[in-house]
Amino acid sequence: MALDSLFEQAFRDEEMQKQFFFELLLNDVYIIASSDIDGTRVKEGDNLRVFSIQHDDISYVPIFLSMQSLETFLGENETPYVKANAADLLETLKENNIVINPGQEESIVLYADEIKGLLQQGLN
Repeated sequence: MALDSLFEQAFRDEEMQKQFFFELLLNDVYIIASSDIDGTRVKEGDNLRVFSIQHDDISYVPIFLSMQSLETFLGENETPYVKANAADLLETLKENNIVINPGQEESIVLYADEIKGLLQQGLN
């Protein structure tokens, strides 16, 4: 089952939420980011500049579950992005707040403490 579909089901069925977060940690997601060197192609070892959005004076890193949700968010704008394993990405971003699939009908905010708890729970 596609991660986007599972995400939509988790909004309607509380029991699906645990399965969604389990699957999330196993799958790749997309973030808007560019190389800190030249801003285009990211190479192994590059540091990334990760895009964030502000809402009510709080910063969030947007994460997208599929290329389609990323494209919907960006519209016609050409923006660099990175595909990465969600567990690795959340570990890196665990001090940040994130928003999953911003701009979609179903989106969710995870605050730093929730991300840390999710990572601690891991794949159990």
